[in-house]
Amino acid sequence: MNLNEYTLSVDKFKRPNIKTGNDAIYLLLIRLLLRIPGSSQTHPDMGVGLIERYRYMDMDKLNDLQTEVSNQIAKYLPSLNAVTVQVEQISSLDIRISIKVDNTLYIFNTDFNNQILKLSDL
Repeated sequence: MNLNEYTLSVDKFKRPNIKTGNDAIYLLLIRLLLRIPGSSQTHPDMGVGLIERYRYMDMDKLNDLQTEVSNQIAKYLPSLNAVTVQVEQISSLDIRISIKVDNTLYIFNTDFNNQILKLSDL
């Protein structure tokens, strides 16, 4: 898939940095996971709002989060093919979101104590 996504930074020639391929997909996924629904006037339902909406969730609601992530990707990133989402508990407070797009696996671990979401080392 030939995908380009711009960042808010510039390169050494003062041109906008562009992420391509898997890096662009990663950037789009992380933006969708962190975006708070209602923060965009043109797409008020866009975003999972992972930190704001799911920080204090019961771990028995992991299926709800998994469904939400799947629905958001299907609605707002329809160009991604063969997407599967899995959400699992990795500690008493932290979760892992695994998103497989085509044959690439993106794994996001949460650390809600420090309020970060990071791509795991694969």
